[in-house]
Amino acid sequence: MIVVLVSLILGALIAFYFYLTRNYKYWQKREVPYVDGALPRFDNMLSVICMKTHIADFYCKIYKDNKGHNMVGIYDFTSPALMIIKPALVKMILQTYFSSFVENAFSSMRLKILLESIKKVCATMENYLSNKETEFELKSLFSKYSAQVVAVASFDIDGYCFDDDKKDVSFRKLGQAIFLKLDLIPKHVDNFFRTLVAELMEQKRKDGILRNDFLHLMAELERTEGDKFDNEMLTGQAMSFVLNGYETSSSVMSFVGFYLTHYSKIQEKLHEEMVSVLNKYDSEITYEGLREITYMDQIINETMRLVSAVLLMKRRCTQEFELKGSNGVVCRVTPGMKILISVQAVHKDPQYWENPEEYDPERFDSDRKHNIDRFFLPFFVIVRKYKLELSPKMQMPLKLIPGIILPTPKGLWAYFRQP
Repeated sequence: MIVVLVSLILGALIAFYFYLTRNYKYWQKREVPYVDGALPRFDNMLSVICMKTHIADFYCKIYKDNKGHNMVGIYDFTSPALMIIKPALVKMILQTYFSSFVENAFSSMRLKILLESIKKVCATMENYLSNKETEFELKSLFSKYSAQVVAVASFDIDGYCFDDDKKDVSFRKLGQAIFLKLDLIPKHVDNFFRTLVAELMEQKRKDGILRNDFLHLMAELERTEGDKFDNEMLTGQAMSFVLNGYETSSSVMSFVGFYLTHYSKIQEKLHEEMVSVLNKYDSEITYEGLREITYMDQIINETMRLVSAVLLMKRRCTQEFELKGSNGVVCRVTPGMKILISVQAVHKDPQYWENPEEYDPERFDSDRKHNIDRFFLPFFVIVRKYKLELSPKMQMPLKLIPGIILPTPKGLWAYFRQP
C-alpha cells in the first residue's frame, strides 16, 4: 500500500513538473534572449510570493540584468511573456502597435464628465479639512477623496467618504474590500454594484434630469441610439472606475504630498502659480485654468517618474505583429502573449535621466502643456489654503508595502498649516 501511495505521489510530481516546463524552450526556439531558471520563473518569484520582495523590484532586477538586450523573454509562471528593455521598442508597443492591444474604449468619455463632479468633491474635502485637526495621514486622506470622486462621477451619489459617522458604509470601505483581494471581487461588493447600477439606470432612464455622472451619459446615449445597454456591461464599466480611480489615484496623491512636504521651495512656487491662475478665473476651477497650471504638471510628472502609479505595465496582444530590435533580434508577438514594461526601471535609468534619484520637477520644464488628471485637483484646495509640513510620524525613507501590485505608501504623515 505504501509503495503504491509513494508511486502515485512521485507520478503526480513528475506530471506537475512537465506541466510547468512544457513551454520552457519557447524562447530558445525563437532565438530570443530569456531569463533562465530551474522552473520557469517560479524560483525567481519565490521572494515575491512570500512578500519579501516587491514585484516592481523583481522586474527592475530583470531590466538591469538584461540592459544589453532590446527585449527579453520570461515565463509568467507557465506562459511565455516578453519584457521590453529599450525605450524605442516601448514607444512602438504604446504607439505604433497600439491597435494590437486591448484598451479601454471609455477613457475619452470619462474626461468629459469628471470636472463638475470633482469640483463638488473638492468643496466637500475643503469643508472636512477646516473642521479637523491639522495632522493627517496622507494615504488615508486621499483615499477618502478618490473614493468620493468615484461615487459622484460614476453614480452621482454621496459616497459618505468624509462622513466619519458613516465610514462603515462608505465607498472607501468598498474600495478597501476590493483591493484586499485584487484577484477576486468579494461577492457582497459585486452584488452591491450590480444592484446599484440596475436601480440607478432605471431611474435615469425615467427622469431625464441633466447630470454629470457616467451612468447619466450612458442613459443619454441610449436615448440617442434607441437601444438599451446591457446591465452587465454597464456594471463592468462602472466597476472599472473603482479599480482605476481609487487605489492608484490615492497613492499618487500621497506621493505628491510626500514630496511637497520635503521641498518647501517647490511647494511655495506651486502655491504662487495656483493663486495666480485661480485669481485670473475668479477662484473657480476651470478647464482652461487647469491647462495653465504648468508647474503642477511638472510636479506630477516628476513624482510619477520616481514613484510611478503603475510600476509594471502589462499589455495583452490581440493581433499578431513583428517586433524588431536594433540588435537584429526579431520576435513574432502572437495573440494572447503578454508584453511587460518595467516602468520604474525605465524611469530611474541613468542612461536616460540625469541624476535619476533626485527629485527635480524642472526636468519637465518645456513648452509642452498637458491636461491635469482628475485626481490631482485636491491640491487646489490644499496648496491654496495650507502649507504642508513634515510630521514626526512620517516614515523615512519612503516605504512601499511589499506584496501589493500597486505601489502603496506607508506612514505618510503631514501637518496642514494655515499661513
